[in-house]
Amino acid sequence: QNEKCGACQKTVYAMEKIEMNKNHYHRACLKCSQCSAVLTPKTFAINAGTMYCTSHYKQLFARKGNYDEGFGRPQHKKKWKSEPNLLADSELQEHEIEA
Repeated sequence: QNEKCGACQKTVYAMEKIEMNKNHYHRACLKCSQCSAVLTPKTFAINAGTMYCTSHYKQLFARKGNYDEGFGRPQHKKKWKSEPNLLADSELQEHEIEA
């Protein structure tokens, strides 16, 4: 079975494979999206599919104190409509797909 790299989508062979977060990667593809530092299982963090070194992950989280705004996404509470207990249409569709 040929496994694809989670970063570059090319085939990963056993001698160059690292498995992290249930994905396979080439050693050279495991890099922080902010500083390009090579990542290891001990220096690895991921948010919404983007890889970070632990230093940048902590720095981005600390900027806004949440996992949305610090990483460049709208804050999750802004996805809710003004009517109580209703998800935004895009959120509702995402939940239907995931179910």
